[in-house]
Amino acid sequence: MSVDWNAMRNSETVKEAEFLYVFDFQYRHGGGFSTTLYEAIHAADTNNRMRLAEGFPDEVAAVIAWTSGDLAERVREFGVD
Repeated sequence: MSVDWNAMRNSETVKEAEFLYVFDFQYRHGGGFSTTLYEAIHAADTNNRMRLAEGFPDEVAAVIAWTSGDLAERVREFGVD
């Protein structure tokens, strides 16, 4: 099954920042800054992740939703494995 990016992006169950995280980082369609930002969020300890969230709250929330929440489960219906 191929990923239905349009359906995921327009879904009410996946926020825009979550879509961009999956598309840009998990599937490596992003580049430069977004990839480096997501790598930094993944690598950050709790204090530094909180600092990153001050400037990039949606991006940090998307990483947390993927690593500790249910984002991976929510995007499976669109073909993400």
